[in-house]
Amino acid sequence: MASCRLRPLLYHCSFASKVCLHVLLSPCSSCSCPWIIGHFERGQVFAYGSLRRCLGSACLVLHLFPRQIRHTYSHPRTAKPSTVKMSWLDKARKALAAGHVLIMVGLCIIEYEGRAVSKLGEGERIVIIKKDRSILVHRPIGHEPVNWQPHRSKIELIEENGRRIIKASRANELLKIVFLNEPETYAFQLSDDAEFEMYASEVEMKEAVLLQPDLIEEGFTPLTDERKVGRTGRVDIFGVDRNGCMTVVELKRRTATTNDVKQLQQYVEELSREFGKKPRAILAAPSATKSAITFLKTAKIEFRCLTPKTCSKIIRRRNGLDAHL
Repeated sequence: MASCRLRPLLYHCSFASKVCLHVLLSPCSSCSCPWIIGHFERGQVFAYGSLRRCLGSACLVLHLFPRQIRHTYSHPRTAKPSTVKMSWLDKARKALAAGHVLIMVGLCIIEYEGRAVSKLGEGERIVIIKKDRSILVHRPIGHEPVNWQPHRSKIELIEENGRRIIKASRANELLKIVFLNEPETYAFQLSDDAEFEMYASEVEMKEAVLLQPDLIEEGFTPLTDERKVGRTGRVDIFGVDRNGCMTVVELKRRTATTNDVKQLQQYVEELSREFGKKPRAILAAPSATKSAITFLKTAKIEFRCLTPKTCSKIIRRRNGLDAHL
C-alpha cells in the first residue's frame, strides 16, 4: 500500500486533561490511507489528515494530551439580568433629590418673567444646578451667566412633547429653560467646606495701609503713594512717623529677598541726596529670607510683618463684602 506524507492533525475538543478518543477510520481517496473521523459525547470532533501507513484496524483508541488539544468548545454563559434604562427625567430628578450638582449641555430656549420679561432664542448652552438649588445658564463665551436664579429656588423637571423643561421659580420670578432635545447630563456628588480667603495684591496691600496706616506702626501718616525716586524708581508709600521723621515704606506680598532690600536701599540713597538727610526705611512683607534679614540689619532698614490676608480683610470691610461671606 502506498504511503502518503504525514500532515498535522487538528483536534477540536475541550478537554482539560488526558482523555481517550474513539475514532473511526475511513480510506484516503488518494492513497488508500485511513482518514480519521472522531466523535465524543459533548459534541462532534473532526480530525483531518492521513497516516503514514495503514493501521490495519477499523477502530483504535487514541490518547490525547492537553498540549495537543485545541479548545473551541465554550461553556454556555449565564444570562445577565436585563437592566432597566432610566429616562433622562428620572435620572435628573434622582440626582437632584440626592443633592448632586447637575450639569446639562444642549440646544435650548430661555424664558424669564419677573423683574423684567426676556426671551433668549435657540442656542447651545451650559446649565448648572447646584446643591443649594441655585441655577446658572452660561453661553460658550464669557464668564458671567446669561440667566440665573439664586439659591433656594424651586426646581421642577418636566418632559413635554419630546422637550426637556427646567423651571426655576421664586416669589414673582420664573426662569424657564426648554431643551429642544435630550441634553448631555452629568451629575456629581461634590463637597467643599473650605473657608474662602481672598489674598490681596501689592496694590491692594498699599490701599489697605493708606486706609489703616497703623498696619506699619502707630502714628505713621502717609503723605503720598508711588512717589518718584530718582529717574525710574517709585516708592510705594512716602510719609512721616509720629515724630515727623520722613519715612518710606516698600510693600511685598511674598517673602522678601536680598534684591528687595537692595531696591529699598537705593531709594533711601536717592532720597538722602534729594533732601539732604537719610529717611527711615521700612520693608513690609509676610516674611523674609535669612540673607535678607542679615542685609536689613546691615543697611539699617526696618522690617514689618504684613500679610496679604490681613490687608484683604481691611479691603473687604471697606467694600462691604463681609456680609456676603
